[in-house]
Amino acid sequence: MWTGMMELAVVPQLRRRFGSELAADPLSELLAHGVQEAGVDMLDPNRILALAEDMRVVERMRVHHAGLVVCSLVLSALQRSTDTEGRWLDAQRVYEILGGSRSGKTSFRNHVRKVLPVMQRLLQRRLTTLSNQASDLELRGRLRHFRDVLIPDGCAFKVASALSGVYAGTGVAAELKLHAVYSVSAGGVIAVERSAGSVHDSDGLRPDRWESDALYIWDLGYNSHQRFIDAVQGGAHVLQC
Repeated sequence: MWTGMMELAVVPQLRRRFGSELAADPLSELLAHGVQEAGVDMLDPNRILALAEDMRVVERMRVHHAGLVVCSLVLSALQRSTDTEGRWLDAQRVYEILGGSRSGKTSFRNHVRKVLPVMQRLLQRRLTTLSNQASDLELRGRLRHFRDVLIPDGCAFKVASALSGVYAGTGVAAELKLHAVYSVSAGGVIAVERSAGSVHDSDGLRPDRWESDALYIWDLGYNSHQRFIDAVQGGAHVLQC
C-alpha cells in the first residue's frame, strides 16, 4: 500500500520550459529578426508620429497611428510575399500585430499614401547618417575603381480592371511592372522596361550590353549562373545580396 502511494506521488518530468510571464513586445520581436540595432531608433513609432505632425502630414490621429503604419511597411517589406496585393495585406497584418487598430483595406492604404513624405524624410536621414559614418573615404575610395554602380530592380503597380486583358496579374486583376536600372553616377534611373506583373524581376534584366568596369548590385531574386557568366565576360563586376 505504501509503495503504491509513493508511485502516485512521483512528479513527472517536464518536456518543455515554462513560458515567460511577461508578454514579448511584438515590435521588438519583429525588429530583432530583420533590422539592425541602429534601426530600432529610426523605427520608434512615437518619434515617427511626432515627425508626421511636425511635417503637417498628420494633424489629428483618428484611426491610424502614423508611426506604426511606417513601422509595419518597413517590417513587412522584409518578409516574403507572392505579389503586390500580398505585400499590402502583410503590412496591414503587421500593423495590427504591433497594436494598430483594425480598419478596412482601403482606409489603411489611403493612410499609407498619406505618410509617404514621412518615409522619404526618414530615408534621407538614414542615408545621411550612413554617409557621415563613412567619412573616412575608405569605401568611397574603393568605389572609384568602378566606372559606375548599377542597381536593377522591379516594381509592380495594380492597374484598372479594364486593362486586365493587356497585363497579366499576379494575384490581382492586372498589374503593370516596371523593370528599372538605377545608376549611382547618374543619380537616378537610366533604363526602364515595362511588362505584365506576372513577369519575374529576373526575366526583366536582359541587358544588350554590360557596362564594362561597372559594379552591378542585385538581390537574390535575380539569381542566375548564366547572368553571372555573361556579366563577367562583359567586363562587369557583380554583387548579389
